[in-house]
Parts: sequence; C-alpha cells; structure tokens
Amino acid sequence: MREIDSVAILGAGDMGAQLAALLAQAGLRVLLLDEPAPGERDRNVKAQQALARLRAQRPAPLFSPVDLRLIEVGNVEDDLAKLRGCGWVIEALPEEPGVKRLLLQQVGIFCAADALVSTCTTSLSVAALAEALPEESRPFFLGVHFFHPPRYCYLVELVGLPESDARTLDWVERFCDQRLGKGVLRAKDTPGFIATRVAGFYHALAQRLAIEQELPLELADWLSGLLIGSARVGSFRFADSLGWDVWLAWLRNLYERLENDPARRYWEPHATLVELVRQHELGRRSGRGFFRLNGSELTVRVLQPGGGDYIAARPIPRALEELAELPLPTRIGRAIDLPGPEGQYAWKLISEYLCYAATVVTEIAERVADVDRAARWGYGFGLGPFQTWDALGVWELARRLEKDSRAVPETVLTLLRTGARTFYRPADERGRPQMECFDFTLRRYRRIVEPPGILGLVDLKRTSVVLRQSPRVTLVDLGEQVLGVDLSPTGEALDEQALDLLEQALDWLGDRFLALVLTSSGEAFCGGLDFRAVATLAEEGRWTELEHWIARVQRWLLRARRVTFPIVAAIHRYACGVGAELGLIAGRVLTTRELYLGFDEFSVGLIPIGTGQCAP
Repeated sequence: MREIDSVAILGAGDMGAQLAALLAQAGLRVLLLDEPAPGERDRNVKAQQALARLRAQRPAPLFSPVDLRLIEVGNVEDDLAKLRGCGWVIEALPEEPGVKRLLLQQVGIFCAADALVSTCTTSLSVAALAEALPEESRPFFLGVHFFHPPRYCYLVELVGLPESDARTLDWVERFCDQRLGKGVLRAKDTPGFIATRVAGFYHALAQRLAIEQELPLELADWLSGLLIGSARVGSFRFADSLGWDVWLAWLRNLYERLENDPARRYWEPHATLVELVRQHELGRRSGRGFFRLNGSELTVRVLQPGGGDYIAARPIPRALEELAELPLPTRIGRAIDLPGPEGQYAWKLISEYLCYAATVVTEIAERVADVDRAARWGYGFGLGPFQTWDALGVWELARRLEKDSRAVPETVLTLLRTGARTFYRPADERGRPQMECFDFTLRRYRRIVEPPGILGLVDLKRTSVVLRQSPRVTLVDLGEQVLGVDLSPTGEALDEQALDLLEQALDWLGDRFLALVLTSSGEAFCGGLDFRAVATLAEEGRWTELEHWIARVQRWLLRARRVTFPIVAAIHRYACGVGAELGLIAGRVLTTRELYLGFDEFSVGLIPIGTGQCAP
C-alpha cells in the first residue's frame, strides 16, 4: 500500500499550476518545477510567476490561499534530484511529444524504479511516452488525465498499459476518488481517450459545420450549447475559454494519430482557426478570440477568410430562446426539427455526433455507460451520446438516417437486431434499483456496477413509493421508516405547494417515519424561495399574504430544529437563501466537495427570509 505525502509536478503552465493547487488543497506537499528562465537572476521565476497567478486567479483554483504555502517552486535543471523525496511525479508539459519524452528520460534517472510517475497528456499515446522510461519503471507509469480546471472538473481518466502494476492503478483510482473527490473512469490508450474522443469531436464538428455553412457565429455557438445542455457555453466559447492554441494542438495531434478514423476530416483544424492562432488571438487569455467583451457588451468575430472586425452580438430569436426552457431531450428533438439553416445545422451536428460515438465506442471504452459519463463529467454535457440516442429513440433515429441515405452505425444495428430498443434499461431487483447497459461483445444487457455506498435518488424513486408530489417537491418512502424529501428536482425555487409538502413531511415524522432525508435529484440542492412570487406579492401590495408565507417558512424551520428524530441533508452544487437554511437545520449534513451556500437576499438588500433559523 502506497503512502504519499508529497508530489512533484513538472510543468508550471496553467494546467500544471492548477494541479499543484488541487493537490496542495488535499494536504500534500507539492514541488512545482518549470524551465529555468534564461537571463534571469532567479532561475525559478517561471514557477514563481505560476504561483502568483494562482493567488490572483478567478475562479479560485483552491479553497483557501493558505494552502499555497505547501507548494515549493524550482526548475527542471537544478532541482530534479528532489524527485527522490516525492511519492508521485506528474508530467504536465505542453502537448509536444519530444519535450515530454526528453524530460521523462531525466525523471527515469532520478526516481526509483518503482516510483509512481504519470502523464497528464490529453491527446498523446501513453505507451509511446512510457518508452522514455527504463523498462523496470514502466509498470508504474500511468496516464492520469485531469480536466481543466482541475478543481472544478469532476472527471479523471486513468489509463493503464498491459504491463501496468494493478495495485498502483487501484491506488491512484482510490486516491482520486476518496482524497480528491473525483469521478474516475478507466480508459484505453486510444487517441483522446474517452471524453475528448467523443465530446471533443462534438466541439470540433460544431465549429467546422458552422464555418462551412456560414452560420452566424453567435447562433451556431448558442445552438451547439443548447444541444448539450448549456446555451451559455457553446463550442466556440468552449475553445475561447480553453485557449485556441491549446485546442489547435489537440486537434493536430488527434488528426495525425487518427489515420483510419471514419470522420477524420472533422479533426483537421480549419484554416480559419489556424489563422486565428497565427495572429495570436487565443481567446480569453489574449483578450481576443471569436468572442470578446467590450465593456459589458459581448462582441463576436466575423467569420471570413483572413479574420475580420468585431461586431456586436446579434440577439437570438425569441422562438429559439424558448427552446432552452424545455427539458433537454425535448429541446434536442425540437432543435433538430427546426426549419431553415438552424435546423439543418442542429440535425447534422447531433446526428454526426451520435453516429460517431456509436462507431468508436468499442474502440475506446468497455461499456456505453463510461462514454456517457465521460461526456458529462469531463465536458459538462447534460446527456451522454447513448443517453441521447435513448431519449430521441434509437429506432426512430435509425429510420431518419436511412431516409437521408446515411449509414446506420453497426453497433446500433446490432442492438436493434436483438430486439432491443434502448442502450439502457432498468433491472431492479427486490426493490433495489439497478440499471443495465447493452454490451456489444456479449450482444445482451449487462449490469452497471456502481461504487459501494452510492445510491442515486432518481433510481431510488423508481423503486420506492412516491407518497405525494408537486412540481417542486416529492415525498418518497425510502424504506426502513425513512422519508425522503426530493427538493426541487426540476431546479426551480420553492413555492407554496412545496411548503405544503415540507409541512406534511414533519407531520409524518415520529408517526409513519423515524428519520428524514433532505436532498435533491436536480442539478443543485435548492435555490431557495421563488422570488418572482415574492416580488409579485410585494408589487401588488398583498402584504398579508406575503407575511403569511414568510411566517410559514420561519415556523417550519423552527419546528424542524426542535424535532427529536434524525434529519439528514445531502447538499450538492448550491443551496441559496432558504435552501441553505433547509440544509443547515439537519443534524447531519453531507456535502459535495464543491458547494456554494449562502444567503442571496443580502445581495439585494434584504434580510434572509428564514432569519437565520439554521443558527445553533
């Protein structure tokens, strides 16, 4: 069993520096090395500058700046001997294979044969990089691919080799899961691994189709975001944030390695993107990309050969904006049926993406669930590609492809030939929720094994008794006399109907149930009260109703604090206003590592509606 209390990171660029912050935040001592600065008196100035950037960076790359004291800086010429005292060495250099191999050769000289060494490459072969190390060190060399920014991105892809030491792989998986709070997927050593091969393809495809179809940039970006669950960050703004030079390096590496890829032309960087990088217009980092903020006004680059001036972003038509208010599966279905160029773009984009994922799935992953999780955890997609196939209808999409005289992927045909119609299906057993996904090798469904101790509320609701529900709160019998309260599964704030059910939950506590669990199957725990309803009552002068509503909230919180039965709150993403108080009145609170909790009433000059009932 490895015991590691120190890590060395080779490369103090943005990714390397933020990895240093992540690991320091976890309580590890970190040695951050970069090239020595030529002509500088302080040869560690590059690493020092990276440390200074971490202090100023927003959003913050770690919980508390105090943890930066755990980071020691140095350079790769003077300080490689210090690697002997580090339990883990992480290479985080730019995606240039020659540079990475040269430094790994030096690492092999200074580290013990069984030292844990990993690369954070996105698009290069882990096996090819391993050749730079002595043969006896290769079983302990892995690909450990963190996503950017590492504090906020949930996914880590773990890439082993045939000769990899199984105990080392298991240790890294446990460390990333339990110590860093990450979702770990084991990936094959294929170009782009899982997430970038599929979700990265989506963004490359979206950019190329928009340029080729001469679709207005802000519209293409909005549509590409809409189809994955975020109208705020589409494929162009994604690369603006990442850096167009970094994105271009990924595309070039993948294009070179994917010689036999069925959609290789979409990986080739478009001349427009190459010209953008040549002019050093790299996105947010340089202040100029395809998007730019001019004061408070968003400006957009005109797509034309050789670049162009910036113009004010044109508004998205209201009819299209309304699509963003629909559930994601419905939204995608409506978008691909739109008339005109918008619908042509959406259908071409989503159909090529889904077909590509279905074509390469057996090459890159062991099961479809891993592909879907990679897209969601690594790139923030609302649904993975196979969940999208199921949501839109596998048979219906296959028929539409045939109608367009396009090939249906063989994996889809394999599924349909067995009589199956979905990639996933419930397989609940004795009241315990289980899910299965289709296995293309076995040509049948196989159970998805979840990590021990994990229960999904959506699955539990499927196998449990729903007692009462409103659009914003559901009461669920979880068994063993435990009552579950699913707060705002649609992501909306609480209204009067929700308060009715919260009061009902306390009425049942001590009678039908002996414990209460407050949580949410939505994207976040709870956004507080419905301020639109509060504002309407105030604007119409209905003060008695408003006071009654506020009094109900306060009485419920006070009553919940005084119950003698256990209340447990499982809080994730954010809990605002009354949502924060609902969580904090619990006797036991479980939270995700990243949680935003507080009273948004203060931001508009109001006293919190619950008046601090969560206070001890």
